[in-house]
Amino acid sequence: MNGDVCKCVCPANYRGDTCEENIAQADNSVFWYFGETMLYSSYYPVDPQIWTKKYVQKTLQYYLTTELNKYCKANYAACCPNGGSATSSNDIVGYGDLLLTDNYPQNALDGSLKIGVHYRMQDATASTCGGPSTPYVNRNAVLTAAA
Repeated sequence: MNGDVCKCVCPANYRGDTCEENIAQADNSVFWYFGETMLYSSYYPVDPQIWTKKYVQKTLQYYLTTELNKYCKANYAACCPNGGSATSSNDIVGYGDLLLTDNYPQNALDGSLKIGVHYRMQDATASTCGGPSTPYVNRNAVLTAAA
């Protein structure tokens, strides 16, 4: 404590004003923004339930997982930097491996909705990739696959 100001001392692998952000998870997350609607000179916030109620999650899971697996089969080293052996039957991730990043979705002050997602490697993927140093699929691989 410095005077009247309190500052959290975060445990390893966390950051933020209240240590709310998992660094490895956030650094390997992809973020989507859903715009706000202007109504009567004020912003109407996007409902965070859009993630589940409007099938955004299922659509994104299907599309992104399919494309990521295609990309990783063609660019194995980008997805599994620690090696391992690629086979045509090995999928790097499954639909259930796409997870919401901690503390998301969240509304910004302008009413827009920010959704953060990441892929977490399961034990089978970790062994396929030769024991990755992080349990998360690299953000750059996800972004490249989604392009």
